[in-house]
Amino acid sequence: MVLLFPCRNAHTLNTQLLLGKMLDVTVTSPSFIDMDMFDLWIEGFSIQEARVKLQAMPHAEEFSMSPGLLEIHIRDHYSQFAVLEAGLRHPDSFVQACAFNQLSVSTRKQLIQKYYSVDERLLRELVGRKLTNKTRRELSEITERCELRLPSCKRQFDNLLCVVRRTEDLPGRLVDNIQALFLLPPWLSEFYAAVVFIITNRFEVSKRSLSYITFGDLTYCAGQLMAHWSVLAKDLKDDSSGVDLDLQFFHDIKECKPLVEKKDYLDRHKSMVIRTLQENKEIKILPTVESNFKPISKAIVTIACGLSQAREMQDFFLDIVEKIVGLMRALRWSTRDVRLFFEAYATTATLLPLAKGICTGRTTACNPQGNGQIDRPNGTLWSTIQLELKTKGPQICHWESALSDALYSIPPLLCVSTNATPHEGMFQFERGTSCSLVYTNLANYPRTCFAERT
Repeated sequence: MVLLFPCRNAHTLNTQLLLGKMLDVTVTSPSFIDMDMFDLWIEGFSIQEARVKLQAMPHAEEFSMSPGLLEIHIRDHYSQFAVLEAGLRHPDSFVQACAFNQLSVSTRKQLIQKYYSVDERLLRELVGRKLTNKTRRELSEITERCELRLPSCKRQFDNLLCVVRRTEDLPGRLVDNIQALFLLPPWLSEFYAAVVFIITNRFEVSKRSLSYITFGDLTYCAGQLMAHWSVLAKDLKDDSSGVDLDLQFFHDIKECKPLVEKKDYLDRHKSMVIRTLQENKEIKILPTVESNFKPISKAIVTIACGLSQAREMQDFFLDIVEKIVGLMRALRWSTRDVRLFFEAYATTATLLPLAKGICTGRTTACNPQGNGQIDRPNGTLWSTIQLELKTKGPQICHWESALSDALYSIPPLLCVSTNATPHEGMFQFERGTSCSLVYTNLANYPRTCFAERT
């Protein structure tokens, strides 16, 4: 224990005690944490490296701090941090534990945030890899490429592994779970969530062709995928994990194939995209859009339709870069050009009329005539609504007023379309989607049925 004696020669005596290593622990009340020293510790500086760094600072010379005294000072702090580390591995308990009451809550939260800090260069190397003992042994090679110290890399690796294990099976949004368990700020939680999401779903992001993609890019992409493609995006299953992808959604996307397989749809979509882009007089990519629309649209739809297969999903980023980004880069499109093209592509896709096999979007506002995923199609229902509107005369914008009668009219229409008896039509007609509704009590409410003679 290092004691500071209040005597005339206290400095000399204390220095002799320190250098002689008679005492090796400092007790202060309340406990004092040197955050600058803590930064050196989490960055992986050894005692000798930290001493060299501190010795170059002005206050070392001002207070006549010898190298030996500095090393003992650093060793004392490092010992204190080693004791705190056991608590930092469980942040939720660390903040509430009585054993650390001498530290204020704000100090403890600051220590947690610093301890779980990450380096984007290291995360870019780790994302896409399996967090195994083999990967941990390879950290010495990774540290050289990232220009980091090995202890710091091991700390970040262990923290990442801890976050993965404690959150991958928890229900709810991944970012929220990480914030709740590890008391991290939103931006840092998003970093960890991106790595957990990509690792859990085994996305391939380590290929050389993807090396230019930064970790910030991957974080943004992972956030978008979790927001729109995860099971929780539908708000249907509160007990689902935030890393689970919506497989039914990927199965539904296959119904977009006619956008490129049917020539009339491809041509109409192309003309609508070009017409939309022409409204922006500053855009200069119209000639290349006209000549390259088919391969671009085919690449987009092909990637989308393959997402229901595990291997295609794993190569999602690779396919986008090689099949879409590569083509647009060859055409020398700017970032603005790409954004305007995709905005026009998505907007016009929702305006195409329905056809068998074309789906309509659940992530967009209700539009029964639209085609955007793109909710599942219900062409029969929309045809029935159109027929009623044509019979009674309301404008198409008042389609909701015809919905009730249209639902009642569907069973006989199905019977006609399948050339079956009413019973055969009702009980043998294959349900198109898992979201379809079966109205078993329609016969109890007689009303006019709309049917068109063919």
